[in-house]
Amino acid sequence: HPHNRSFSIIFQTLKQSNEATDHSPSLAILLQGRAIISFNPRVGKTSRQAAIKTSWTESNPGLQFYTCSAMVSRCSFFAWVEPLLCNCTSNIIKGLVNSRSLLEMKVKDLKSEVAVYEYSVKEIKDSVKEIKESHAGYVKKRDLWLIISWMFFVVK
Repeated sequence: HPHNRSFSIIFQTLKQSNEATDHSPSLAILLQGRAIISFNPRVGKTSRQAAIKTSWTESNPGLQFYTCSAMVSRCSFFAWVEPLLCNCTSNIIKGLVNSRSLLEMKVKDLKSEVAVYEYSVKEIKDSVKEIKESHAGYVKKRDLWLIISWMFFVVK
């Protein structure tokens, strides 16, 4: 029936690394080949929870994978969270990543340009303020001389 979706539960037992590190199985519920629920595996003798990271390699852009969560570790634990992508999807993601990088560079350039304009506007405002202050001083002097000259005119 076309409306029935087959669910499959996959138990993935991961091989132990050379250091005899215990890796618990990971469990994922797949719907049409995509993980819809996944359970994060435990790694190592201390049963640390595996870290989920994202690959940005040329061959697997944007794919998430499990790895040992210890920052410094010789543990070689690795498992994909999702199935690998087809070439078409991989190329689309690469194109999107490149487009995003170009847009980020454009935003950075525009922010620099805005900063230059903001600095220019500040300098112009400062110049206008100085001119207004200077003009106000001249107006006061002119008014004072005008009053003095009228006083001499009225006195005569």
